[in-house]
Amino acid sequence: MRSFYIFIILMITFTNCSDSPEKKETIDRETFIQLYSDVVERYDILAMSKRDAFVDSVFQHYNVSRDAFENTVEKYNKDPERWQKVFDQIIIELENRARALSDTSNQTNKPTQ
Repeated sequence: MRSFYIFIILMITFTNCSDSPEKKETIDRETFIQLYSDVVERYDILAMSKRDAFVDSVFQHYNVSRDAFENTVEKYNKDPERWQKVFDQIIIELENRARALSDTSNQTNKPTQ
């Protein structure tokens, strides 16, 4: 969970805070939740030198740019209530993944009769 907050701080730090009137590319909510969950799930276990490449590979997997991600973070930063709802969904997604992994592990480790 600590990595979740570290990642948030990093993204807020790198987010461009300009309020330009032009329409900025953003990521739809569900894709953002999945992408963010992928990053948070693995970020802490990676060596520091591999983190940027990993994040870039996740962006590529979801076919989104870093700019679109940062624009999405910026959009949510302007609406804390909306951000909270997205965080809640990310936490639910991570809990579901952990539960599914645990279930799979339990089934694999069952003795055969």
